[in-house]
Amino acid sequence: MSNEKINSMMKDNHLITRLENGYMLRKTTNGSIYQDFFGFTRFGSEESALEAAKEQRALLLSETSDYISFQKTNINNKTGVVGTSLLIAKNKDSNVIINTRCQMPVGGKTQSFSFSVKTYGLWKAFELAVRHRNQYVANNNGEPVDVEEAFKVFIDYYVERMKQEQDFTIKGDLFTQIIAMIESSSTPEKIVFFARNSMVNIIN
Repeated sequence: MSNEKINSMMKDNHLITRLENGYMLRKTTNGSIYQDFFGFTRFGSEESALEAAKEQRALLLSETSDYISFQKTNINNKTGVVGTSLLIAKNKDSNVIINTRCQMPVGGKTQSFSFSVKTYGLWKAFELAVRHRNQYVANNNGEPVDVEEAFKVFIDYYVERMKQEQDFTIKGDLFTQIIAMIESSSTPEKIVFFARNSMVNIIN
């Protein structure tokens, strides 16, 4: 399968079907059926569920292709690392949820790990998601990504997402987390540098 064909598939809802309570991702490969359900309640909103389904589709297409094996990045994956995503939503109590997440197919099913940015901090939550993903890739003879370099792509997306956010509560929480990361003594200097640059870029 060529790069062009994969990218064409991911421009719409190819392989993704909207159901009453969520989206179903389904693909048949070499006689085996892969499917996963992304519920609106589980992901906080219909938009977040669709985004998660598309992230998993990108991962699935990259790993079932004869042409691409464990690609590090994908133009349709805005976090910079295939198999990872940023989920932002409000729960039923209007509390803002900000999670990083990694996914990998295991035995025909999707195994997911989520990390709360409010619990771990922005950098640590991203690092944990990518390191979990890297471990899976390494175990399957793939090439892991450099976590700090990947963060450079992720933080640009995070800041742009914050800039475009219309909900002031969510925008405020996103801003609070990036400032807390910059000011934390445990954040690597390189990560602080990337974050400061991203913040400067949206101001200019």
